[in-house]
Amino acid sequence: MINIQNILSVSKYERKTLYRSWFFRIFAIIALLVLFGMNMGVFGFHGGIRWTIRAIPANLPYVNILYLNVAQAIIAVFLASDFLRRDKKLDTTEVIYTRPVSNGEYIVGKTSGILTLFLGLAVIALLMALVFNLIRQDVPVVWEAYVYYILLISVPTLVFILGLSFLLMILIKNQAVTFVVLLGYIGLTLFYFKDKMHGSLDYMAFNLPMVYSDFIGFGDPQSIILHRLSYFLIGIGFIFATIRFLDRLPQVGKWNALNTVAFAVFVAFGGLAGYRYYDMHENVDRNRIEYLSLNNRYASNLKVDVVSNDLSLTQQGRKLEVSSSMVVRNRNNLNMDTLIFSLNPGFDIDSISSRQGAVPYVRDHQILKIIPPGGLESRRRVQFTIHYSGIPTEDIAYLDIPKETLLELKRNQVATFDKKPGIINRDFLLLTPELIWYPVAGVRFNTLTYMPGMLDFVNFSLNVIPNPGLIPVAPGKSEHAEGKNEYSFNPETDLNAFSIIIGPFEKRSLEYENVEYNLFLKPGHDYFSEFLTNIIDTIPNLIHSERVEYEVEDLDLYYPFKRISLVEVPIQFHSYERPQVQTFENIQPEIILMPEKGAGLSTLDFARYKHYEERRNRRENQSRTPREIEVRMFERFLSSTFFRSIPRTRSMSGNRMGGGDELIDFQGTSYETNPYCVFPLYYSYMTGISAPDFPMFNSMMELYLKEGFMTQMMQTFRGGMNDNEIANLALKENTISEIFADWDNTVTSSLISQIGSFVFLALKNRVGLSEFDNFLYVYLEDNAFREISFEQFSKDFYQEFEVEIEPYFETINTKGKAPTFLMSDPEYILTRDDIGEVYIVKFGLRNTGEVKGLIDVTFRMGGGFGGGGGSGPTEEKRIYELNPGVTRDIQIALYEQPRIMTVNTLISGNIPSTFSKFLRSAREVKTMDTEEYNRISDKELTLELPGEFVVDNEDPGFDYVSVSNESKLKQYIEARKEKSNEIFYDAIDPYRTPSKWTPVAHSGFYGESIRSAHLTRKGEGGNTASWTTILPAAGFYDVHVYIPMSAMFGRSNRRRRGGDSGQSGGGQGHGRGAGFADDGTIYNYVISSNEGSEKVEFRLRNIEDGWNKLGSFHFPADTARIEISNKTNGRRIFADAVKWVRR
Repeated sequence: MINIQNILSVSKYERKTLYRSWFFRIFAIIALLVLFGMNMGVFGFHGGIRWTIRAIPANLPYVNILYLNVAQAIIAVFLASDFLRRDKKLDTTEVIYTRPVSNGEYIVGKTSGILTLFLGLAVIALLMALVFNLIRQDVPVVWEAYVYYILLISVPTLVFILGLSFLLMILIKNQAVTFVVLLGYIGLTLFYFKDKMHGSLDYMAFNLPMVYSDFIGFGDPQSIILHRLSYFLIGIGFIFATIRFLDRLPQVGKWNALNTVAFAVFVAFGGLAGYRYYDMHENVDRNRIEYLSLNNRYASNLKVDVVSNDLSLTQQGRKLEVSSSMVVRNRNNLNMDTLIFSLNPGFDIDSISSRQGAVPYVRDHQILKIIPPGGLESRRRVQFTIHYSGIPTEDIAYLDIPKETLLELKRNQVATFDKKPGIINRDFLLLTPELIWYPVAGVRFNTLTYMPGMLDFVNFSLNVIPNPGLIPVAPGKSEHAEGKNEYSFNPETDLNAFSIIIGPFEKRSLEYENVEYNLFLKPGHDYFSEFLTNIIDTIPNLIHSERVEYEVEDLDLYYPFKRISLVEVPIQFHSYERPQVQTFENIQPEIILMPEKGAGLSTLDFARYKHYEERRNRRENQSRTPREIEVRMFERFLSSTFFRSIPRTRSMSGNRMGGGDELIDFQGTSYETNPYCVFPLYYSYMTGISAPDFPMFNSMMELYLKEGFMTQMMQTFRGGMNDNEIANLALKENTISEIFADWDNTVTSSLISQIGSFVFLALKNRVGLSEFDNFLYVYLEDNAFREISFEQFSKDFYQEFEVEIEPYFETINTKGKAPTFLMSDPEYILTRDDIGEVYIVKFGLRNTGEVKGLIDVTFRMGGGFGGGGGSGPTEEKRIYELNPGVTRDIQIALYEQPRIMTVNTLISGNIPSTFSKFLRSAREVKTMDTEEYNRISDKELTLELPGEFVVDNEDPGFDYVSVSNESKLKQYIEARKEKSNEIFYDAIDPYRTPSKWTPVAHSGFYGESIRSAHLTRKGEGGNTASWTTILPAAGFYDVHVYIPMSAMFGRSNRRRRGGDSGQSGGGQGHGRGAGFADDGTIYNYVISSNEGSEKVEFRLRNIEDGWNKLGSFHFPADTARIEISNKTNGRRIFADAVKWVRR
């Protein structure tokens, strides 16, 4: 029999022994001091601490326990694996005990002693956190969180690692080896396993989402319990295994058998819990694959148009009972036997009926096939009522988001957040269209259109009976019968999305300029009013002013709804960025979903902003009043959160365009665009253009209205390939559908931008810039709150301008074909007319590609290069459309001095696709024709003059050899990396030059369509590059090499080595403080033919930016070869182009 007194005695002895050890005391003191410092930094009392981590009150105990848990897990390994060695060495254990102690009593006592001591330390850490919690008045105490986290994190972790340490020590019988094995396991857990296998291997729960919301508690309590229960049970099983195999006292057979059975049972149940946890997440992946397959299967089916949808929803705990009374119309030219709808697969269909009675249907996961008796004739309507109930599943959401993105951890500090597409809880309900909580016609995301859903504008209404104590929020005018728990919502316009939020809200409202502004908060969550006490009376005007500025200055669109509601939602809600659309689930018609207590939004960190503004007041002796500070703070919140496309705040200096902090204050979650920008309320939820054959057209329209298509004025000095050029390269090798299928968000987003730039600029060029915009804005306003078909838009556009849109899409969707432009070096001329100075820019342009192309030529005028005082720079733009094989002579007349000429080839095979030229010294001509022209030329455009023989690094005559000096291990790792057949051009990194010849791109390099060179770092001469051509006649030739000085700027080699101070020519004006970085570098060439070879040493000193002469050499009418090696006194070698010029 187990003697409890013996267990308590062993536990007491072990606890006292460890407590008296300096090792434990030092660890405990260091751990507590570190936690104290962390608490001071994160939850302390200075004004500069960030709000996000403490906005969720339960994060205070959560973060403390997580940090301590990692430290305790490591220290417990040392203490647990040391106990046998220590006891055997001292041989004092049995003297202490008053009676014989069995192996079970011994191990259980040892475990409980260590466990209670560490849990005591955890309690002390939580008490320290509680002190901070009580002192900070803006962070209320969540008492239950202090209990949950120690039970769910500390206890399972300690039991598991103690049991594992005991067992390994018994089996391995070597303390040093045991240490190495366990510490290696901990390292793998922290730095490798992480979220692999959905976090199943993370015994410390370091990567398990366990943030505790004030609204709903844990986001996924079932997963948390299964995960932690698994390790707790397995740890107990290991303890029983230790008792069984401990070589201390002989045990009778029944005890051995009992311990063996207990070990097997606990490990089996722990493994079962772990498998259940893992299978729950794997089932989500399996479901998503099945859902997408079904969407693809039915994507090409005819679709009905939903005219109206009267919804009724009743909450019963977590379960929902919903009815949907729909009127649908067959807008197709064919009769329909089966109507395809989508509905969340978590709902069960109770019945479907029409006026004639029950209607047969077939349900397949999310697909609902309704089979109306007699079918539905073309252009006819029918009414259905669908009754369904259940708990909607989250698996159906975001089928277009790659699995890797879904599994990325969302963190702040070490706190890990759930990423839920909706909230289904008895205390809170959040359903957006992404969860398909009401029937929608057709299917959602599929790999036929690659769009999240249809643009179907519906006349919605909603009747809601929420759980007691909860208040619903939805689009439309709200009505609530006094004394009844029933609410109704009736939007004034048709909507293409409808959401419902139900929670324990308090409502605040104001009306200004015919718009109703609502704020729905959880009681007690108003942390911000104390920072706005001086501007309460001016808040409506500030909101209106910021809104009008956004509408007039940025969009030229009006707000189409009668109300807007900011609704606080649990912190676990998350929306994903989609490159195909400009909408986020944070923004719904009439509703903006704000994170709980502003967590994760840096603009809602009012305390920190006020602290810095007041400190700046003191340091700069400014006299801004508290009211002025609050006005700026509130304006910054509004403009940076809702009226700014980029996810960065306005700087604290108040500059509207200047960048400040990252708007989203989470790690592991990045956005290219601001998810809280309200642009979708002005277009995406007001109208839209559906184009089944060109599904990205509406996305392009969104992007154009939101941001426009900007021309990058200059390539960076490092060069390389930007996202647009990568998209161009992908488009040249693939169709648009194939690119979308890769689910590369960056490439897809850039592709939409590139295609949009091409199509919209082409149309604007044909019809006129202002004429295009005037037509577009009026057209969209006339078609508000209804879907526009691409066919109708194209027809109306043609009637207005006699220009067809569709051919431009056909041009860009030709796999393997792309326009490629060759441009002559522009002439820059200064002349005069009757009024004054005229600046002329002349150049030749040829499309050497196989399809039509477009280029955008932009001139930056005046304003200098420094952005100083005075008037800023202005721009003038010209757009040219070129058919394949056509050469044009172009002359541009400008009446203000241009500084920079930028050519954007948009969708093309040119790399870089955008290149700039500084226009510095104009050639003066007294009189000349100043008329602009764009005329076809019959002259052949080429960069080679008669008598020149040029070989570029892109030509067949170029070759190179690279010899690697890297270690065998690094070579093996590089060989294992996945190789791509596509050629990508790197940027020029001034700090890391590749050891092998590597293609790099820069507008300063030589090239007809691809301006590139090869680059390698200095070496012993093993890396060589060569240019070979066949000369037609024997004789003397001048040999020139292309030195791209404009791509070689930075800190000079000579300056770093303290050399002479001579000047280099041809490279001035490339940036303040920048010089020719390779000044003084020696390039070693070998000029060879069948007559012999000659070595040439060429020093880069006082050279030209471009062609530089090596000398004159005699060549036979045969093969000529020039070779360069990486043997040099500099840091690197560029191999670009060479040419032979017949003398």
